[in-house]
Amino acid sequence: MKTQGRKYDPVVVVSDSRCRFDILEPRRDLGATLHASGVFRLGINQLKGTFIASSSLCETHLLHLTLEGEILCEADEKPLLAKKGEMIISPANTPHQLKMTTPFAKVAWIHLHQNAVQWAFLEAEGRHVKKMFSLDRFGSVMEGLLETSLGVDERREELLDHYSHILFILLSQELNPHFSPMDRNIQLRLLTLWKKVRENPTHEWSIKSLAQEVHLSKGYLPEVCRRHFGLTPMEKVRTIRMSLAKGLLKMTSLSLENVALRVGYSNEYAFSDAFKKVFKIRPGKFRRD
Repeated sequence: MKTQGRKYDPVVVVSDSRCRFDILEPRRDLGATLHASGVFRLGINQLKGTFIASSSLCETHLLHLTLEGEILCEADEKPLLAKKGEMIISPANTPHQLKMTTPFAKVAWIHLHQNAVQWAFLEAEGRHVKKMFSLDRFGSVMEGLLETSLGVDERREELLDHYSHILFILLSQELNPHFSPMDRNIQLRLLTLWKKVRENPTHEWSIKSLAQEVHLSKGYLPEVCRRHFGLTPMEKVRTIRMSLAKGLLKMTSLSLENVALRVGYSNEYAFSDAFKKVFKIRPGKFRRD
């Protein structure tokens, strides 16, 4: 898409050293659900004094949610003001400049890949401000996700996966005008299903058994799973098992064979292949490194 109209030099101006910037870039092994659903980067900025951020050509859809204070988005059209509980949605390939209009502001932001199917509708809607449905929940989930990503808790992978699922559901509810009560119901059922898989990784999960758990047909489950979480059901099961294995490799001295058994693999060779497929590294090398 060709960018037209006013250009802004890409720059960030901060006048107060007490400003805080927490950032996470989801990966296959860190917030896998967000990575699969097209979330490129996210964070929370706690701002004081003067703050200006400009973009000449942002190649991702960009969301700015005001948790405290106010922010102003200047562009070709009329400037948009986002007060507490409001979100500025800027489609990809649109120049803009953000400013604070209050002495303090707390802003959550998310970059979404423009080629992700889930967010294709954002480009057609143009830049606009919308009122959030669940400000407190959205903010607390973002904070929990960022805090967990920086920690060393033995349940870090599990917690990140949990926060990632919830944030993706909240994003779908907040952004997608076509998100129906049925979609919400299915997402919640799938979220409950992934929790059960995490709690029972040694169970012999199959498309049939997964579909029975959520009362969906074997043909329909893969469709809704890909639509809502960006993965097939068995890919999701494998990702959950490997996240659990990663924790065991970090926090215990269990042999590879015992780690494999604890996450549902009958031998360490199949486990090693699955681990490498998810994390691009063999479990033995991951433990040594």
